Amino acid sequence: MRKQILGILTLVFIFGTTAFGQSTDENNPTPVTSSVLSGSASGSGTYVYSLKSKRGTTVRVRAELTVADDGSQGFSLDFRGKAGVSGGQTECCAGETYLSFSAEPTLTTSFRILTDERFLMFLNFSAPERALPYRITFEGLNFDEDPTGDAETIIVPGNTGNRWIDTGITVRRGDRIVLSSTGTVDVSGAWGTDDALGTTRFARVGGYPVSSPRRYGLAAKIGSQKWAYTGSEMLATQNGRLYLTCNDDSPADNNGKFVVRVEIIRSR
Repeated sequence: MRKQILGILTLVFIFGTTAFGQSTDENNPTPVTSSVLSGSASGSGTYVYSLKSKRGTTVRVRAELTVADDGSQGFSLDFRGKAGVSGGQTECCAGETYLSFSAEPTLTTSFRILTDERFLMFLNFSAPERALPYRITFEGLNFDEDPTGDAETIIVPGNTGNRWIDTGITVRRGDRIVLSSTGTVDVSGAWGTDDALGTTRFARVGGYPVSSPRRYGLAAKIGSQKWAYTGSEMLATQNGRLYLTCNDDSPADNNGKFVVRVEIIRSR
């Protein structure tokens, strides 16, 4: 979605953090890092922000505006999932996710989060003659840092598919591989959200990284040995590097990740 910059918007985050050069690109949005966002909008335009919450949480939003009495100013907020492969938006939220363009001094809404991943806020404004001060407060956002991997923990993004993640771990024939995983992947639309076990709800077809009744969960391989995660340990039948992925044939519009802990029980 292309956004044209028709004006200049200066935003100031609380806690003394000043944000410059707000993003107009939904593929590279400006992250919201606190529960209050305040600033002053001038001109007309749209800025894009990313927010994060936890699945099942109700997010409440309140925008307080200092609007001109002559009706010359307006402001709206639109909350969406990230762009999908076909140009649509992935589903992020259930409820009133659009605060319609208005000159009212206070706008409020709430909605329930459907994914553990970040979602987008589009801030639209029109203040052609004078600045429009505002203050937006959020309840229900999550400001925890995204997990990072270490020597034994591997982050497997949901959009990997046939782009396998090299764990850096070399396995020998006879070793036992024990995987444990947290996190979920939302494969968008009617396909649903699954943990590392994936789902067997759909017919088995070709083209997936691992040929298995289990789709959209965690998958692993060592050389030509491939398997879908079932929660059980796996015996290595050959030597090689251990690779992990999300077992999806078209993963580009997926949200989420698996956080995988790897234990190798060496053969004697």
